[in-house]
Order: sequence, then C-alpha cells, then structure tokens
Amino acid sequence: MHSGVRTAIQLRVALAALAIALLLTSIAGAASLAEDDPSDPAYAAGWLDASNGGTGFGPWSLTPSTGPGFTIESCPTYGDDPVFVESSTEDTPQARNAERALEGALEVGQSLTIDALVTGNGESSAWIEFLTGDGTTALSYGGPWLDYTYHVADASGSREVQPIHDRATHTLHMTTPSSYAFTVDDGTPYSYTIRGELIAAPIRSFRIGTSRGGDTFFARACFGQLTVPEASETPLAALGTLAALTRRAARRRAPRAIRAA
Repeated sequence: MHSGVRTAIQLRVALAALAIALLLTSIAGAASLAEDDPSDPAYAAGWLDASNGGTGFGPWSLTPSTGPGFTIESCPTYGDDPVFVESSTEDTPQARNAERALEGALEVGQSLTIDALVTGNGESSAWIEFLTGDGTTALSYGGPWLDYTYHVADASGSREVQPIHDRATHTLHMTTPSSYAFTVDDGTPYSYTIRGELIAAPIRSFRIGTSRGGDTFFARACFGQLTVPEASETPLAALGTLAALTRRAARRRAPRAIRAA
C-alpha cells in the first residue's frame, strides 16, 4: 500500500476515534468556567458591595455602594426562588449599577448568560452593558420603558430593537475576537438574536443598570443565574473542522495520480 494512501487511512481512523471521544464529552456535559446564583452562602448577609459568590467572577461593584436598592428576594416569574433584585424607586437614588468582572476575558466560542426580568413604568430605564478591562463599553442593550423600544449600541452605532418585558435569558456569544451574537430568549416567538461588531474587545465585565427617571417612576431588574460555559463548539462542528483538515492532509501526502482522482 502506498504511503500516501496509508496516511490517509490512518488519519480517518484517528478522526473516527476522536468522534467517539467528542460524543462522550458531549454526553457528559460541558463544565462552566464561571457561574453564580443568589443562593450561594456568600450572600447570607445580603447582596453587598464587594460580595463575591460563585466561581469565575470577581466581586460585585454596586453603585451607590451603601443604602437600599440591592436585595436578594423573590420576584415575579421566579416563584419562591431568591434572586438578585436591583431597584430604582422613590426610596432609592435615581440610578443604580451592579457591575462584575470575569476572572478572564470572553474568548471565541464562549458565552455569558444572564437570566433576567426587567420591569418598570413611565420614564424609567434599564440596561445591560458589556465592558472591556479598561471600562470601555463594548456593547449596550436597553433603554427607556415608556418608548417601548430598546437600543443596541455597538461598532455600527445605535439601532432600535423590540424590548422583552418578561423573564428571559440574555446571552452574549463571541463568534470572532471582535464580533458577537446577542440573544434575548423568553421562550416565545418574540425571542431574537442581534449580531454585530463590538466597539472594543475583549469583554471582561458586565454591568446591569436601572434608572427611575422621576419621583413617581420605578425600575427593577431581577436576575438569577449567571453562567459562562466552556466554548460551545459542538461535536459535529468540531468534526467538520477536523474532516476538512484530514482531507487537506491526505491531498498533501497522496501521490499525484491519487490527487488527480
């Protein structure tokens, strides 16, 4: 058997073995690089500035750092489960921000998911921002309640999107070092995905903000789990990449007659 043909066969056998390994890995489930939820013992004394539950995240930075407005309690659609609740009401300062850094940067294939419910009235606003290590806003999503529109701001500018005022997962997925897909999914046909280029990269933190906009208005953001799973390339996608590499390697190693066939 010609050495080029033998090499191609060996590569295909190795690919089949890797397919089995990838399938077993998929069945076992991917680990999370970062995760947190309000039931962590770190929040036994409440949701406080510099509190740090879960793994893979840095401590919370809450603004203002003292006073009411950041609690752990129940929220509509979450049942009796405790969630992080950020409120801007007549009893709190007009605007509030909860910011948190990742221990590393979001890489290609990785996602950050925030399970959140935003409520409000009148001129109140709520937003989610994703930031670089120096605090530059790379992507923002949100806006005023009264307009019934949110805005997404990225490298291409600002554009309107339909807000979802029910509980939804908000997932930022990195498709290249500077491009993203942002999905808002409430389990209905109104769910959508926005794609574009970041203003700056890489993403190293996120910020959730609320503003009541006036003395008679309120804004509230409830959010439960925060998750950053491992890179999400599926076994089939990985196999496709490896198959392409195998074909290229076989062509490079095959004799001219086989290559022409």
